[in-house]
Amino acid sequence: LWMWIQEEENRERARRGAAGAVHLGLDDYEQLDPGRNAGHTDRVKNALSRHGNQILNGLSPEERKAAEVMFRRMVEVEEGLNKLRRPTRCGTVAKLAEVSLEVVQRVVDAFRAEDASFIHANQLRVTDDTSLDIMHESLIRQWDTLDRWVRREKASYEVYDELCRAAPR
Repeated sequence: LWMWIQEEENRERARRGAAGAVHLGLDDYEQLDPGRNAGHTDRVKNALSRHGNQILNGLSPEERKAAEVMFRRMVEVEEGLNKLRRPTRCGTVAKLAEVSLEVVQRVVDAFRAEDASFIHANQLRVTDDTSLDIMHESLIRQWDTLDRWVRREKASYEVYDELCRAAPR
């Protein structure tokens, strides 16, 4: 998807016209990550990270806060840092991020846009009960920002768990 978007943007800038087939090749793949030593996995990971961070950076501070809460809620961490998708509700995101559903709507729209497809919502207009899910588990493994958020969430849970166990009963 990222390669296709880049090619369409290149075509528009070069004014090659709308007619004709779009051709994607090795050069387009190498544009995912210009580092010469990057392997296939690194190229994809870097492309997903750049794209997710680009979307995130286009949001307001309030929307970024809601995005972090939304993605942290959509990932469950098991033993050994095994990360799984965990659908969540828009109402939960709004409550935890202390934002309105309108803010959540803007975040959802940004991350499910045609050129993004990072998340899925079961409704076009979000409500408290709208279900959100990460579109594909590779995003959990490949987006560096999401990885940092999840690791921080796990660390917070471990501190909380230790405090609960140490508290007098």
